[in-house]
Amino acid sequence: MAPSLEAYANNAANKTALIKINVDQHPELSEQFGVRSIPAFFLYDAQGKQTLSGSEARQWVSKNVPMK
Repeated sequence: MAPSLEAYANNAANKTALIKINVDQHPELSEQFGVRSIPAFFLYDAQGKQTLSGSEARQWVSKNVPMK
């Protein structure tokens, strides 16, 4: 799924940012965002408000991001 997300985020027309964080190197972020399993998916709107997480975020990605 990562290559498809990267390709989708690199498309300037969709105005999407993909941020990947290594939780082993940044455990404080894992705690802050409540990461319980890896990979973890979170979707935010343009104002930075979390809109979806976990399986709901994965389902949205599956429906809206073209997979290679």
